[in-house]
Amino acid sequence: MAKKFFLYLFIISLLAALLYPACMYQQAHTSSTKKIQELTYWTAKTEDTAEEHIIQLPYTFVHLAPRTPITLTKSVLHPGSFLCIKSIYAPFRLYADDILIYESGQPDSYPAFFQDPPTLIKIIPLPADMDKPMNLRLEYQSPKQRSELRLPLITTGDNADLLLMIFQDTGMTFILSLMLLSLSLLPIGAALFLIKGKDIAQAFLQLGLFGFSVSLWSFSECNLTAFILPYPALLYLLAFLGLFTCTIPLLKFGLCILNLHKPWLLQIQIYLTQAVVIAAIVLQYTGIIGFAQSVYFFHILLPLSFSAFSLQILWATIKYKNPVARRFFIPMSILALAALLEVLNYQFRFTNNLSFFFQIGSVLFILSLAVLCIHFMQESLKMKEEKKQMEFDLLLAERQTEVQRHQYAILTEHEKILREQRHDLRHQLIVLKSYSMEND
Repeated sequence: MAKKFFLYLFIISLLAALLYPACMYQQAHTSSTKKIQELTYWTAKTEDTAEEHIIQLPYTFVHLAPRTPITLTKSVLHPGSFLCIKSIYAPFRLYADDILIYESGQPDSYPAFFQDPPTLIKIIPLPADMDKPMNLRLEYQSPKQRSELRLPLITTGDNADLLLMIFQDTGMTFILSLMLLSLSLLPIGAALFLIKGKDIAQAFLQLGLFGFSVSLWSFSECNLTAFILPYPALLYLLAFLGLFTCTIPLLKFGLCILNLHKPWLLQIQIYLTQAVVIAAIVLQYTGIIGFAQSVYFFHILLPLSFSAFSLQILWATIKYKNPVARRFFIPMSILALAALLEVLNYQFRFTNNLSFFFQIGSVLFILSLAVLCIHFMQESLKMKEEKKQMEFDLLLAERQTEVQRHQYAILTEHEKILREQRHDLRHQLIVLKSYSMEND
């Protein structure tokens, strides 16, 4: 028990050590973004009402019909040379002094099977004349698949300062996703090139695929990634596919390693999850229901899957005294709790990083399971060595028996020869005795 406690303490300390440089970097550069101007208050007007009203970003318009026009206007006294704006599944046009300078989410700019344009974050250059006030106008259209339009905060400043601000906001997510990707590639590589046992290799492969799907989701969802890989439609698909499929390899990993008394319950759960993921993909590619709308169902399915899996592990631990399930229960409980906090964070916005809790839980989960798998491999190698030693001892005993049998055969042959010699000698003595008596 003490070894396990220090093991988990080591994992948490390792994670803290990896995150500490990123936190220190953010704190050291906080003063660098003071030149950024937050455009918080805008004048808003919707199509269904002629009245204008002041809104404070971030702001959410609710109960909207599909493609409802919404116009925001603002006069900026000393704008920066760039404007950072993010749109969430909504097409928009940006005007500066009634001149169109940027448009996004128009019908030909994204795949036809998307009902709404993917999320976009962009740093847009503004006209060069910054000595006079600039009148900005944003013309939005609400999404088709959602009855709300979310408007994040809009900022203006220099390009470098805006990029630094985005790194400060989402750099932790980016670093965690890369860390998780690196951790996931280790068991995948071990399964493909190092491990010979089929069952152990399959377990490591599924564990790596789980980490890869989670890292793919968090990497594609991160705002910073949009500047490294500027393909919003691709990031949209990768983010949701990573989120939707992450439970499948995890459940298969449990099926490989736990040796449950009733594995068919887990198999049914795997088949149902696969069917739901396939249905979501078909609905997206037929243009009926997009991933952005299907995600609400997966916000229920994922925590339920993790919780059901944890209950099966707990049942196997208590009812059947399964030692593997007992070791697996704490990491799985951490992941289930992280999934629950992730859904709550999505609803109540505890942090701006919507994937933070699940990323932390996934990193801890994979690290702890990697340690457990190494422990299992050590036990397996130890048992293999003991088996080899027993086979060697058995072979040595067989050889000793064979040598003893050979020696016994030699002794038997010698005894037979000696018996024959005694018989011949006795016969000769009898003959000599008879000759001696005749001579007398």
